[in-house]
Amino acid sequence: MRLIDIKRSINIAYENFHPKYGSNNGNYYIDNIQAMKVAIQELYNIGIIGYNEKSLDMYSIVISYVTDRMVLDGNQINGYKNEFSKMEYTLKLMCQWINSYVPTEETEETINIRLPQIHNLEGIIESCKLINKSLSQSVAEIGGTLEFKQLDYGSSWIIISVGATVAAGMVMSIAKAAYYVAKKFYAIKLMAKQYERYAMGNEVMKTIKETNERMLNEEIDAQARQLESQYYPESNNERLGRLRVSVKEMYKLIELGGEVHPSLILKDNDKDMDIDYKQLLNFNKEMGLLPKEETSDNDKQPQ
Repeated sequence: MRLIDIKRSINIAYENFHPKYGSNNGNYYIDNIQAMKVAIQELYNIGIIGYNEKSLDMYSIVISYVTDRMVLDGNQINGYKNEFSKMEYTLKLMCQWINSYVPTEETEETINIRLPQIHNLEGIIESCKLINKSLSQSVAEIGGTLEFKQLDYGSSWIIISVGATVAAGMVMSIAKAAYYVAKKFYAIKLMAKQYERYAMGNEVMKTIKETNERMLNEEIDAQARQLESQYYPESNNERLGRLRVSVKEMYKLIELGGEVHPSLILKDNDKDMDIDYKQLLNFNKEMGLLPKEETSDNDKQPQ
């Protein structure tokens, strides 16, 4: 989990965890339960407190409430006050710490990139080169500026800003186009894997490989044209060439295992903005599970 996600959840919890106490005719109550539920859910999400459906701890009881008031007796209220006072104080300290330690704020212009698995310094450099080559010209042409904001401590996530909401939309459109190219690549690779199960001749396999490369280039070209029509009223060959480079380089990053995600703010405004990269893992699983085809001498192609 990224630190910026933990920061967001802690801030939400701090803003919402404010129990309001009162009493009436010997009964005690706590108001603001629905806001507290929001806070507790965020703390569950990031693992600050644990959740057990069978547990009867105070936080699980709050989560189960559908009204905004919890009514308690005199034996219960002090226990809740003590526990919730400790939580309020803890949240205050965590909020101060996380906002000092992670000063970067997410905006609509923020893009979160998960780098492929890194084994050495060259891997980081190569990934950053792919990102820069993919985005620098396309972001600048649409009126944005590409800026590095933060390397997420202890993880492979980096945060960049592109300076404009439309540029952030362009980046995610490039990523989605590259994702479709990656899906095409894995589909072609799966098909090639099936061909390899049979002992086809070298010339046949060479033709298949050339055809597959041509299909992949056609997919990159189709995605670039669709991108251009999405953001520009007229076609331009030079711009189209730059968009092809953007899609191709981003596809390389994704094929290596990289991921590109919008900020949570932009994602909330457009639910279709994010990409489900798990589908690409399914292709890899399929390719790994394909059995070898046993062929007889009569089935083999002459060399």
